[in-house]
Amino acid sequence: MIVSAVEPVAGSSPTLRPAPGDGDMPHRVMRDALAQGLVRFDANGQIEPGLAERWIVIDGGGSYIFRLREAKWNDGTAVTSEQIVPILRRLVSPRSGNPLAPFLTAIDEIVVMTPQVIEVRLSRPRPDLLKLFAQPEMAIINAKHRGTGPFRIIRSGPPPLL
Repeated sequence: MIVSAVEPVAGSSPTLRPAPGDGDMPHRVMRDALAQGLVRFDANGQIEPGLAERWIVIDGGGSYIFRLREAKWNDGTAVTSEQIVPILRRLVSPRSGNPLAPFLTAIDEIVVMTPQVIEVRLSRPRPDLLKLFAQPEMAIINAKHRGTGPFRIIRSGPPPLL
């Protein structure tokens, strides 16, 4: 689906790129519409695939392995784990400004296993990791390619007058 303007929620002008303190509703809705994480919430609040088509949890919750689906960035280029891993590392960094970073301290390492497989290694089990990864703050946004949908911006600029 293509949108030419996104002004889904009253409030400040939302942006796609997360910044410290941008957890208000317009920013969350914008990110959720234009980008997605490895997993997301379905209409019933259950975890469903996002960029990852499937995942397994091994070592008693010490490691999550995600297999990426065939996805494309908004510019049509293929999404690979080599692109996703640095973005995830930045999002979980304590210096990222991401409001979820304090809850992701159990993540020791995020590694590329193959072009379509990512492993998230934990220092201790984190049973709610998938719920954290499904939040809009964990949306995968690439500065060059932007997001992966479900919507995309085809024209940017000030919203039209109503």
